[in-house]
Amino acid sequence: MFSDASIRRVANEVERLRCAIQSTFAVRHKGRAEHEAWKRACSEFHSFEHDLFKLWDPAVLLEIRQTSGDWRNTALLFLEVDPWFFRAGYLKEKLCHVLKQASLAPREAQRVREILLSAVTLRFRREFRSYSRLACQVWDDPFLDQLHQLASQPDPGTRVRAGWMLDQISQYRKTHLDKKNPTSFDSINTGPSK
Repeated sequence: MFSDASIRRVANEVERLRCAIQSTFAVRHKGRAEHEAWKRACSEFHSFEHDLFKLWDPAVLLEIRQTSGDWRNTALLFLEVDPWFFRAGYLKEKLCHVLKQASLAPREAQRVREILLSAVTLRFRREFRSYSRLACQVWDDPFLDQLHQLASQPDPGTRVRAGWMLDQISQYRKTHLDKKNPTSFDSINTGPSK
């Protein structure tokens, strides 16, 4: 359906179109030709369509949540590629929310854990809170071990993000799972509170 390369091409095109708006906006007041160039750039941006944008469609989101098919694979691939373009962060948040509600196959859950660990090592972005919430659904002991290792890395951003994710999992466990099994989460340690 989609590949890493096709997702990157879409991201590059959206960014190219967005940059065209910015560059023409800066000079649109200089004359009729410049104003028309800005209007054309806006029109091209707003008319750009690609099948990847179907990830916003409520029916596709429902399919991602309910079935382990092509669209769920596309959602996971989108998060793995982690494209950065206009509104991509909002889409990642939406996909995390839907995946959090899905019954993931073991391989899908493993892919999600790898995505989450990657997000911890990158810079902070608006979707990180959604990644942390998703972690509450897919964590396992090896994942927690890896988060603890990241929480002791020299990079302060990585340490903080790992701590946030561990805190989110701990809070989730305390409010959702420990009521059913009070001894189920005694062993988690969110690490140093630096």
